[in-house]
Amino acid sequence: MKKILAVLLTATVLLAGCGKEKVETKNEKNTAFPKGDKCDFLINANWEGNDTQCVNVINFKKDKGFSNWCYCGSPVGDADLVEGFSYNDKDKTVTLYDDEGKEYEKGKILYCDERYLIIDIWNRAYMYENLDSVRPEVFQSAYVEVYGEQEEEQTMACVHVLSYENDKMVITGYDYDGDAKDMFEMWELPVSADVKFKSVTVTVTNGEEKVETQVLTKDDIVSEDNSGWSGFITVNREGEIDNFVIYGSIEIWE
Repeated sequence: MKKILAVLLTATVLLAGCGKEKVETKNEKNTAFPKGDKCDFLINANWEGNDTQCVNVINFKKDKGFSNWCYCGSPVGDADLVEGFSYNDKDKTVTLYDDEGKEYEKGKILYCDERYLIIDIWNRAYMYENLDSVRPEVFQSAYVEVYGEQEEEQTMACVHVLSYENDKMVITGYDYDGDAKDMFEMWELPVSADVKFKSVTVTVTNGEEKVETQVLTKDDIVSEDNSGWSGFITVNREGEIDNFVIYGSIEIWE
């Protein structure tokens, strides 16, 4: 009888030990986002943006860590008090937590694709570019022409504008394909009352590049075939589009 009890006791201890090990493994897995999680687009990107005052970097880490800092060495907002984050795909919100796991700040994603992120956080809107992504071919020429030496440098997002009415623009990725529109997410952004419109056309003839710009008015932004426009946007602190630059095609003559 004692032998039977000893065997039972040993088995109970072993089972209890296995149960404890499984719980620890489960908790350990919960410290990182699983592959294919909804926030993959945040953690698998190298986000950096220029807001004319400083170059900012925002990091969403796979272990749920978070950092947001400026090249000058200072944190953006109160990012130095934040230790982690979570993402809610339903309402596009990012929640930041302090070192005790308490909610500290909430951010709202205003626009995002594989190349650009616009997020309202720390009481203002920031635009970031994924440095690991490939820019459109026309980007550099248009960027230099628009910002050159005349204007302060600011991160621009290359997007496709599907519609512009009631002081709002519906935008999506710049490579939008109407035949596969279900694959593209649509975002709506307000347009600033002081918005500026430009058109940029880049022509390459025998290796020589020519960039032409034209200032447009709100009435000029009309699409008769309702297919929209491709171009670049910037946003102000309130998350409103304050610049819209339509780019033309690149013509190459041998």
